[in-house]
Amino acid sequence: MRETQVAVFAAMGHALKVIAYELGVSESSVATYLRRALVKLRLPDRIALTRQFAGFRQSTGPPAQ
Repeated sequence: MRETQVAVFAAMGHALKVIAYELGVSESSVATYLRRALVKLRLPDRIALTRQFAGFRQSTGPPAQ
């Protein structure tokens, strides 16, 4: 669950410090969660995560109104 939350925040471009504050955990915990999420998603870095997230948002289309 935390890995998913961290991955979403990171994909949106939030800094580790901001993610840590939002989730109430340390920056080192955020870095660990992000590293684990990247491994599970088979992505090399945050840039790839952001690109993957942007592709997902484009493929799902705009939110319904």
